Amino acid sequence: MNEESYSLPQSAAPSNHGRTPASWTLLGLVVAGAIVGGIGMVTYRTPVLIFGLVIIAAGIVASLIMRGRGLGQPVQARITGEWYADDQPA
Repeated sequence: MNEESYSLPQSAAPSNHGRTPASWTLLGLVVAGAIVGGIGMVTYRTPVLIFGLVIIAAGIVASLIMRGRGLGQPVQARITGEWYADDQPA
């Protein structure tokens, strides 16, 4: 019989699946910016297109600020690297 040993990850995966105020703010503003930008592209209105891009950029900035203030995914819950890799010697 081949006996294999496994090690558990250092921390559990986040249980909220990204459902945070920061992520919902980012989603809402990116969708709104994409709609406004799409309308600007279809109607050939450059200022409307630029305004849509500004909305998207504002969403990114707002989400980063909210994450920095603790309204995003907790830092200790974020998993870095390959948490599923077997680090123990064979």
